[in-house]
Amino acid sequence: MHFSTGQVVFLLFFVVVFIAAMTWAFLRDKSSNDKHYKGAWKILLIVLASIVTLSMMIRFGSNI
Repeated sequence: MHFSTGQVVFLLFFVVVFIAAMTWAFLRDKSSNDKHYKGAWKILLIVLASIVTLSMMIRFGSNI
């Protein structure tokens, strides 16, 4: 699938503006995020570990 020059220009413009906006929003909210979500990384690790464990149980448990 080939994209036109206008589509490629729009994509590049969109990606640059989106990344800049997300970076600006993150830096603006960094101090309040540290205060309100200080234990969030523990929850993230638990969720990721649960997904990996469930995936392994599904993949390797069917051989039993």
